[in-house]
Amino acid sequence: MKIIVGVCVAAGLAVGLPAGSALVNAAPSGPKAAGGVTVYTANQGGGTVSALDGKTLAPVQADIATNATQPQALALSKDGARLYCAHRGAGGLAVIDAATNVLVTTIATSESAVMTDVCVSPDGTRVYATDLLGFIEVFDTVNLVELPHIAVPMTGSNPPPRAIDISADGSAIFVLNMGDLRVHKVSTSTGGDIALAGVTTGARELRVSADGTVLIVVGDFEAQLFHASDLSPLVGGADDIGTQVDVAAAGSRYYVLNSGLTSLPPTGKGGSKATTQLGPSIDIYTIRSARETSYLLGAGDAVTGIAVTSDGARAYVTRVGAGNAGSVVSVDLADGTLGPTGATGSNPLRVVVKGTIETPVLSYFLPRLVALKLAGPGKDSLVAAGFYDDGGLSPDYSQEVTVGVGTFEEKFTLVANAKHTAYTFKGNRLSMSVTPNLKGSSRGRFKMKIAKTTLAGAVDPDVAVGFHFRAVNLPDAQGRVTLTAGKYKLGGKRGALISPQFFPAKATATAAGPGLDAVSFTGGFATNGVTPVALSTVRFSFGTFEMTLTTTDFVKAGDKFTAKSLPGVTPKFSVALDFLRETVVVKLSKAELGPLAGPTADFVFNAGSGAGTFRNTVKLGSKLTKRFY
Repeated sequence: MKIIVGVCVAAGLAVGLPAGSALVNAAPSGPKAAGGVTVYTANQGGGTVSALDGKTLAPVQADIATNATQPQALALSKDGARLYCAHRGAGGLAVIDAATNVLVTTIATSESAVMTDVCVSPDGTRVYATDLLGFIEVFDTVNLVELPHIAVPMTGSNPPPRAIDISADGSAIFVLNMGDLRVHKVSTSTGGDIALAGVTTGARELRVSADGTVLIVVGDFEAQLFHASDLSPLVGGADDIGTQVDVAAAGSRYYVLNSGLTSLPPTGKGGSKATTQLGPSIDIYTIRSARETSYLLGAGDAVTGIAVTSDGARAYVTRVGAGNAGSVVSVDLADGTLGPTGATGSNPLRVVVKGTIETPVLSYFLPRLVALKLAGPGKDSLVAAGFYDDGGLSPDYSQEVTVGVGTFEEKFTLVANAKHTAYTFKGNRLSMSVTPNLKGSSRGRFKMKIAKTTLAGAVDPDVAVGFHFRAVNLPDAQGRVTLTAGKYKLGGKRGALISPQFFPAKATATAAGPGLDAVSFTGGFATNGVTPVALSTVRFSFGTFEMTLTTTDFVKAGDKFTAKSLPGVTPKFSVALDFLRETVVVKLSKAELGPLAGPTADFVFNAGSGAGTFRNTVKLGSKLTKRFY
């Protein structure tokens, strides 16, 4: 668990909140900068490490010289403070301060180590690197010295240890040994084998899943999955659809970088390689399940490495073009959209990413309750009630508005009441009421009824249904839910929320003095109806307070994950994530919110399910907020 409080801000800002003040939902203030997200590449052609801004992929600074040759692999400490670069050529292990991107030192090795991969212990005190001479090199990161290496069995002249990763608790390392076509699970305390598993010729890389339970091995074959506990084979979905170059893991998924995707079998089905080459791709699999989708990366440059943000929202892929020209391309993992491309040093190999990019939650239109009845042509009906966020804009409700459900759509003009605090419409097949700006916030409430019409074919009770609402000065506000037997209930057991990804429903903050502030927060988040086996990193922040929890901080009971602070430890907190009811509840006390200035502040949330990190801006008020569901 990691809690950050009291982050410094510019002098002269108002300090704290008035006692008893409250928070009500308002519009996002637009995308933030990358939020400290940095992408690093190991440039084996130039002896350097490139550092790029995670949002724009523009250089953060000039390439970092590592005082060594042929950088091969990178690893970040868990807290993101140190970056380690392993070299295949002369030099050793480069240690880089990831806050300043300055080389701290290069730790030499006693032999001419030929290092190809690297990992860091969870506590950050040890670094382990594969050495093709037949060793696992071990480094003390506190004293910045080399420790005695661990011998790995040699077989003939084949280069043995090639890839490495570490268990979630740091007690073991997993080593891909091409000398005997095995994965070794090696004790970090004794250096002895704990377990062994055979792999296929052509294996290239391995990775431990985000929850620490599964080991993935990729190469010239379908991915091989093993239980991380004993390396027994795990039955899982993988397709032999190209040459797998690298693999990353986040949330409940793993992401395979494929250098030459062949024509695909149906999603979720296995199959042998076909002959039609489609080009490089990212193939996405769910742990213990089959392939979900593949995203093409475009023809041309060769792909060499992949990294994925811990929230599973974005991937970064290194590429090598003519003359060993290097680049990184950003990929939106929600839909495969290729983002910015940035130049790197010569011939980049592996890549890592520090931080996550927050996605702002823009205007939405979300039903709280839905009831669909398909009774026959001209007799169908749908009733829905819920709320929406106008994005902090000033919609003109006196002009024509548009409402849609599925492919059903209706345009009409709302009629205002005397105070212009509510608007209504009643037509032959649709009636609607809208109450905007509840409690002075950007949140509004709606009720609608569609009747005496035909909805079959326009609204499918067995699939996800989109709702949308447009008005003058209000771009299309949307929400999406999955119905169960034609019904949906937010915070209930029917259906599932798909979007918006995150929204506050009730939030109250109290400033009681330094280190005595309190926050009570209730909100909702999209789950797509899926409860993860375990959570990866869960993040919650407000003001300058930030709390980051890992899978070991939570207790799972059914669809609910809970975490709380230890007795006597401050700040005191409790967090409850309910994936059945799709709610998040956070309570904080004896905390320091830091200075808050202006009319708005941001809530940031990551459910640890791989969906991403989302930000919603709230308006600071002086009264308790209304609970919106």
